[in-house]
Formats: sequence, structure tokens, C-alpha cells
Amino acid sequence: MAKANDRDYEGAIADYSAAVQVPKIPDDVKAMALYNRALAYTAIREDAKSSEDLAAVLEIPRLPENIRAAAEQRRDRVRRRSEKTD
Repeated sequence: MAKANDRDYEGAIADYSAAVQVPKIPDDVKAMALYNRALAYTAIREDAKSSEDLAAVLEIPRLPENIRAAAEQRRDRVRRRSEKTD
């Protein structure tokens, strides 16, 4: 998160990607890593990759409602932004 806060989005994406690959990562931690990676992709205008990560978050079973709601809202914003640029 520090890299994203410093606007080092490429570095943040690499770190979040590494976190997602950790074996036996708890679902809520994986969801947050995917969600944060989606935010970083959005920041660099990689909306398709952001949407993929948000869809993956929403597929995680027993996802806490606050994470699910945030992912759904962000996915809708990314979709609307993509529709405006098409």
C-alpha cells in the first residue's frame, strides 16, 4: 500500500500480485490484495485489468459484505468510465 500511496502504481501492482500468489492466503487477504491491485490498475487507466481483478474479488466465497460492496461499487465506476471513453 505504501507504493500505491507514493503513486508507484507499477510497484504496487507487483507487490499485490506477489501477495495474491502466496499459497494458502486467507480469502479476505486475497480479496483485499486483488481489490487494491484493481485500484492501482485504475490509476494507470488499465480498466480491463481492474475489472478482471474486481470480478475475481466477487467470486471469492464467504466474502465480507463490506469488501463485496466496495468491489461492486468500484466495478460499476470502472464500467461507466470505460463506456464514456468508448
